Amino acid sequence: MNKPNTHHESGREAADELAESASLQLQRPDARLRLDEQLRAIDTADSVETLSTWSTRLRLLQLQWSRGGLDAEYQARAVTALVDALTTRLIQLAEAIMTPPPGPYAWLACGSQGRFEQTTHTDQDNALIYADGLAPEADAWFQRLGEFVTDGLAACGIPHCPGGVSPRAADWRHPVARWRKRLEDTIEYPERKAVMLASHYFDLRVIHGDAELFTPIQENALKAAASNQRFLLRAAENTLRSHAGLDLLRRLQRMGSGAHAGHISLKHGGLLPISQLALCYALQGALPQKHTLDRLEAAAEAGIVAADGIADLIQAYRTISDQRARHLARCTAQHRAQDNYLRPAESSELALRQLRDAYAIIPVMQKSLRLGVTP
Repeated sequence: MNKPNTHHESGREAADELAESASLQLQRPDARLRLDEQLRAIDTADSVETLSTWSTRLRLLQLQWSRGGLDAEYQARAVTALVDALTTRLIQLAEAIMTPPPGPYAWLACGSQGRFEQTTHTDQDNALIYADGLAPEADAWFQRLGEFVTDGLAACGIPHCPGGVSPRAADWRHPVARWRKRLEDTIEYPERKAVMLASHYFDLRVIHGDAELFTPIQENALKAAASNQRFLLRAAENTLRSHAGLDLLRRLQRMGSGAHAGHISLKHGGLLPISQLALCYALQGALPQKHTLDRLEAAAEAGIVAADGIADLIQAYRTISDQRARHLARCTAQHRAQDNYLRPAESSELALRQLRDAYAIIPVMQKSLRLGVTP
């Protein structure tokens, strides 16, 4: 895919390049126009009620993209651009009805949105940073902003984070000094919970507002992480807790019980372990990229991991992502709730073999990481 270098671009610049990429993939100029039209519709929406129509439109768009042959990487970057635009418009609507902001601030996204990997089966992962030295009542204003925007996103079909990663919660809404200390403490005192939080912290990306409030903090923390061997060891241990969805005989593992019994986990069994490996490599090399594929490519260029191993991981990620995109589109077409669990009966034998081969790359690369960090 001819992708934008989105780790340093604004959402609008990234969206423009995405639209161009769609035109190139499909050899159809109207593909660019469709994304541009959707973004303009969001930019001109005058109420939360108008934006709430996106609760179904996102899924229908993804179905069209999948049927049109757009790959999963493009689809995820495009969904991210649209959700960035929804978030920005909701912030603008909030500011129009609230008192003026009490000072400079920035809205942040982490998780799949922060990494430009958002799909139409998603929830919210957001945070907020504001300038030091504001009046005591400033935090209450930002809490109200967080409540308005996250409720608005929920109305647009993007549920609240079940884990509470949200600027409506005090733990994810801080002034600059407190955010700086949180990241510094995470690296200096890398206990298990702190290292798990680090995966959120280093995926954080500014969606709206003053990027200079947060970007230098993250850049400095990334440099500190790369030079702290104890932190890197704990980060590697955290990465190795994610396992590929294979059984002891290296067959695709089926879920054993519950609503998804007999199904294959595409997220936790495949994509999550690869994204965790990519983050671990990024931390080792102080790499600023966010998207998993961008991190993997940068890690190969920096010599952190052998190029052939990275090439295998990239192919595995794309294989699993493409199968998930087709699965999500199939869920929409069949009028059933989207999820991350593939029903084997709905895939060909060839697709299942490709999925198994993709999953098999994960333990190989995890073993290499384990050998590299063993004291």
